[in-house]
Amino acid sequence: MTKKALIKTSYLKDFLSLFDKETVLNDFELGDIWHPSSGYIDESIFNGENKIKDILGFDYDFKGLVAFEANIEEISIIFKSEVFEITGSECAVRRVKDRVVELNTYTPEKYQFTYIEYYE
Repeated sequence: MTKKALIKTSYLKDFLSLFDKETVLNDFELGDIWHPSSGYIDESIFNGENKIKDILGFDYDFKGLVAFEANIEEISIIFKSEVFEITGSECAVRRVKDRVVELNTYTPEKYQFTYIEYYE
């Protein structure tokens, strides 16, 4: 069964920290409007490097994020105005929820996780 959930956190890098750093982002799109050197940047700034570790290691925190879409393993992700909507198998979404619970243990309320109704 397919599940959907919303994850709210402060930054893209915090969200991506929920996943393995070696994971490749497929169908990756990004848009940010506050980059200090050029204002607007998109995924081309990574020169085709689409692993999570490439974004986590990038010297910018994406405070002006306006667009983010990617597929990470079995999960589809869309950034929707302050929250990341994830869609995937029940098992895959549950793994992300478990990771949220784990990381909130160290930094309470860093992430907010909410299942949303989804009908196929």
